[in-house]
Order: sequence, then structure tokens, then C-alpha cells
Amino acid sequence: ATMQLLWDVTNACNQRCRHCYNSKFINQRCSPDAPWNTEVAGALRGFVAEHGVRIVTLAGGEPLTRRDVFEIIETVSRDAPVSLTTNATLITASIAEAIARSPLFKVAVSLESASCDVYNQNRGGEFFQRFRFGLELLSQARRDGGAEFQLELNVAILPWCLSSESDVAGIFELARRNACDGVFFQFPISAGVDWEHLADSRYIVRIAEIIAGLSRTYADLKTTLQHRECLVEHCNDAFEANLQGGKTLCPAGEDIVYMDNRLRLFPCVYHNRGSQATKRIATALALDGPNGDNHLFQVARLDDSPLFRRFGELKREIAGTARRRCAGCTYGSDCYKICPYDYILNRRMATRHFDGVCELVLPGRGRNDHGL
Repeated sequence: ATMQLLWDVTNACNQRCRHCYNSKFINQRCSPDAPWNTEVAGALRGFVAEHGVRIVTLAGGEPLTRRDVFEIIETVSRDAPVSLTTNATLITASIAEAIARSPLFKVAVSLESASCDVYNQNRGGEFFQRFRFGLELLSQARRDGGAEFQLELNVAILPWCLSSESDVAGIFELARRNACDGVFFQFPISAGVDWEHLADSRYIVRIAEIIAGLSRTYADLKTTLQHRECLVEHCNDAFEANLQGGKTLCPAGEDIVYMDNRLRLFPCVYHNRGSQATKRIATALALDGPNGDNHLFQVARLDDSPLFRRFGELKREIAGTARRRCAGCTYGSDCYKICPYDYILNRRMATRHFDGVCELVLPGRGRNDHGL
């Protein structure tokens, strides 16, 4: 069993994050959340069993805006481990205790900066103090209740939020102070403001190296860096670090499946880019409707869904279109080269900086000074 189901249980959220992949749909009344009932629970149980789902991650929006979120957690946990992603700003003492009593196996608290001003600017309001208080309550409830769930900081790496060693150190220090188990750093591909146009290869490599260097100081924390395997291995070799998380082939539609708040299944969150993008995707994949038959109630097997079947065919087709410079590369056979959705919508390599990252970290590929 290898599949992860990422489920946006709601589009309601109390924040307005600048980089949110779901930014076009947050708090839209035209897209109400599907109700939780025995029919949905039964369909989800069947999907989990049929596809060998190893983990269900509840996200959003902010999952804690749903009054029935703990009922969802209790029910789904009977069939698969459940993880919760939250901004922590709605956590009170009673909610923290409820989380500690629940069968959650992991709680990931999202942020981009440990600086009050930077955090508030990116999150669209005065939220930092509530975030910090919520995280402290969660950590205390876990300790006092003897709960065994993993507590992790989930950090989106954005150029306007993380730019120096002190910025990254602040994240690590916040994690240690709240007895977190680890920090998960990721470079988002599909962001609300298309952040890839604002970053470059040198920035990515420099921040990755800072993370690797500091991870040795904070060796009590598990540090994950989600990016190409060549970058993660470069950082581990150069800094004698133990970063986890090197990405290989695109996992969309196979290792990871996305379900929106209306119970529609997609290969990836990248599908959430508005009606025009959805129409272009449907045209490229020759679907009869905007998405094909992809509702939880309609999909017995993903292999039978036109959307997933044709998406998989496209992945295999473009897997052989890597640039010539990839020939003979140690990572060439299993490297994450092209995002299928980015290929459909933009006809380009996913995030234009990827080639530059390879040039900087692989021997004989034009590696040079990483400084800005």
C-alpha cells in the first residue's frame, strides 16, 4: 500500500495566504463542502480499501473550521492513518485536548516564517500570535495527555519569507521550543502567485544548503527537504547532513491522489487552478466533460476513470521528452523532470529553475558559486 489521499475537507479558511494553491476557491459559496454522512463514509472506506491507501491527509482551507472534523477523523482512522494539516490559529485549549485524544497519527502545522511581521504579511492579517499560542497549546496537550501523534512544522519555502540563515534558524528554533518531532520544508510548485517566476536556481540551492547546515545543529529534529533527489543528496554530502525527502518520478495520480471539498478526485492539487485551466486540461486529455467521471461516488477504480487513465498515458508520453543534457545523468531514469499539468497548461518544463538546480549541484554540469 503506497497511496496517499490528500483531501481538502473544506474551502473555508480564516487566512488569506499569498501562496495558497487553493486561493481561487477559499470561502467561495459556489463550492460548498460536501456533507459528512454514512454514505460518504462508506464510499471513502471502499476507496481506501480498493486502492490500498496508506495515509489520508486532511487539509483545506482550514480543517478546524469544520464542526464535524473530529467525527471525520474518528471514522476514517478505522481504515487508514490520518494526518491533519492546520494553521493552528483556531486551536484553543479544548481543541488541543480533543486533538490529543483523537486517533490522529500526525499533525502538521503550516507556516512560512517565524517572524511575526513576515508571517502576518504572507497570511493576510494579524495571525502570528494566535498561531504561536495554538502551537504551544498543541504541544502542551500532547505532553500532558501522553498522546503519541507526531508534531511537525510544515514550511513552504518562499523567497519573500525565507532569505537568510537567521530566517531558517528561526523555524528550527520554533520547532525545538515546542517539542516538535521534525520540520518539513517544501518548494511549492503550484502556488497562488506562481512563485516559481519569483525564485531562481541559486536561491533554491542556497536555501537548501542553509537548511542542511542548520539541520546538524538541530539534529534532534527530523528534517525533510522535498525537492529533486540530486539536490537533497548534494546537501547531505556537502554538509554531512541527513536530510530526508528526495523526490524522484512525479507521484501524481499514483502515489498521491487529491480529493477536493466536493469529493471530486484528481491526480494532483495542480488541478485547482480555475475554470479556464480545467477546460484546457479536459481538452488536452480528450475528456467528455470538464473532469471526466471522477467523483468519489462514481470511481470504483482509478484505473477506470478517463481522467486518471489519460493523465497516466500523458505522464508516460512526456517522460521521454527530457532534455539532452539529462542523458547519462545518474538520476536520469527516475528524476522528476516534467510536471504533466505544467506541460498541458504552459508547454514548458515544470518550474523553469529545475534545470539550473541540476547545473549547480551535479559535477561536470557547470556548477559554480551558489551565492546571490
